[in-house]
Amino acid sequence: MIFGCIGFFREKLSQPSPKMRYLSDASYWLYLAHLPLVFGLQLALQD
Repeated sequence: MIFGCIGFFREKLSQPSPKMRYLSDASYWLYLAHLPLVFGLQLALQD
């Protein structure tokens, strides 16, 4: 099943897509932006 999923996505997503590129870039920056918030909340709630 794993190899089937890999083959499916390689077949369907092998061409560059501006929408997928935008989504991946946006998710990366959103991940980086939320890290200080998570660390700050952990510090505030640790006691």
